[in-house]
Amino acid sequence: MRARTGNPQLLILLLVALAGAHMIFGRSEQRAVRGERSEPADLFFPGFRAADADRVAIASGGRRIVLARSGSDWIVEGERGVYADTARVAGALREVAQLSRFDVASVVPGKHAMFGVDDAHGTRVSVEAGGAPVAAFIFGERGPDRTGTYARPQSDQGAYLVPSRLDAVFPLDAAEWRDRRPLRFPIQDSRKLTIEHRGVVTELAVLDDGRWHLVRPRQEPADTRKVERVLVLLAALTAKGYADGLAPSQAGFGGPQGGGGSAVAIGLLKGGTARILFGRQEGEIRYAMTPGRETIYKVSAEMVGQILLTPDAFTQ
Repeated sequence: MRARTGNPQLLILLLVALAGAHMIFGRSEQRAVRGERSEPADLFFPGFRAADADRVAIASGGRRIVLARSGSDWIVEGERGVYADTARVAGALREVAQLSRFDVASVVPGKHAMFGVDDAHGTRVSVEAGGAPVAAFIFGERGPDRTGTYARPQSDQGAYLVPSRLDAVFPLDAAEWRDRRPLRFPIQDSRKLTIEHRGVVTELAVLDDGRWHLVRPRQEPADTRKVERVLVLLAALTAKGYADGLAPSQAGFGGPQGGGGSAVAIGLLKGGTARILFGRQEGEIRYAMTPGRETIYKVSAEMVGQILLTPDAFTQ
């Protein structure tokens, strides 16, 4: 006896429906893996503008950190002289702007704890602009195979899988937010370089011929490769640590504004000057400070030695 196969039309419709569902969820999963943005309707915060944000609060388990805009800088609130890495803050805000409902984990509030997006277990992130909240969400556990993160907008009952590793984007450690670059400037816009070291002022400039020249203490063509190497070293300086407990005078700068020691200034194409000061050396590190900031950085003394060169080091 042959087994009954049932209604063939119903079977065909079922197969078509399953194929369609596979295509929909398959594309959603692929977008999540590739980190692509969903449709605007799927965004957590469709009207959010990262450039408008001026305060970010991150809290979990009794710990809390607040980042606040201060002019063109970002600071870690409550920490004197602690500047945040503006590039890292900007990247975190871009992640907020791109958060989307890629995959639904649960729409049942009672299951939030399973994904770590409840108030007791999750990490809460809130963003303000002009004193008003513009984005607030909770994130929790990593997704399947530790890809993506489960997150929930605080105005939403659903828990969703988003492609970002939010625990890495929003750490609760102030040290991870700290600016490790004492000096930031566009190397390609450099048009003047002045080094003051041990009573000698070395001044170099790009003249009308488009080449670097030594203009002080004497005038002659300079080796462009040597000048550019110093500029690259200045841009690449990275803090090995911070001397938060030292006053500027104790670090060899002499005075509350960090005057004294050695100094470097870079004149830029569109005006403005990037400056850095170098204080005393202590073993393999040397203290560095940017005028107008309280932070005292510990940088490589060896690298500083390759920056504070004499006039002869730049001539051909």
